[in-house]
Amino acid sequence: MYSSRISEYDGPSVVPVGRAVYALPDTQSPSKKMGIMENRSHRVTDEEAVEEDKIQTKLEEVMVEGVNSAGHQHKSIRPNVPSPSERISYLQEEEARLSHLTLLENERQSKRRKRSVVNLGDSYKVGPAKAKNSGRTCTNCGKTGHDRRNCNKPRLNSSGEVIVSQRKCTRCGSLKHDRRTCLVTADQVSAAAKANQVWRVEWSGGCVLHPTKIITFF
Repeated sequence: MYSSRISEYDGPSVVPVGRAVYALPDTQSPSKKMGIMENRSHRVTDEEAVEEDKIQTKLEEVMVEGVNSAGHQHKSIRPNVPSPSERISYLQEEEARLSHLTLLENERQSKRRKRSVVNLGDSYKVGPAKAKNSGRTCTNCGKTGHDRRNCNKPRLNSSGEVIVSQRKCTRCGSLKHDRRTCLVTADQVSAAAKANQVWRVEWSGGCVLHPTKIITFF
């Protein structure tokens, strides 16, 4: 009974005897054992190859996704080329903005330079607004419309005499006025300097001009 079961059994060389288990001698030949090991090794090798193929496929998928993502990002950062109508609209808006800024700057400069001409009788002076000095009376010449500081007449003292300045007029040499109120023009000074003969010019400002710079008062 046991011999027939042993001949049909290909598993481990163990035979149950009652309640005990006895190992039988190994009846497989070495070549059969080698074939079984080779089959197992081939099976392991095939499983490893399949696993490597899966890993390689996964890497290729990741690389393809990375390339697609980089291409999409490159397209997204590419600057948009405006159309001709958009260019024209932008130029018109920029021109309007610059025109507005220029207008504001011109108005600002105009307000800074704006001064009214105040009538001072025989002469004029570019000074403050006329309304500011319209009610003032000059204590030097007695005219209304300016004050003593802006008067172009020779300075007079309380007795009505011309105040002799500490400095001579740099144009005609008079001590009764300064260059600001001098009535002699630069052309007349140049003509007198070129004349060979004595040439005398009398002015109501109180100076007498000679080519030799001799000054007399009257």
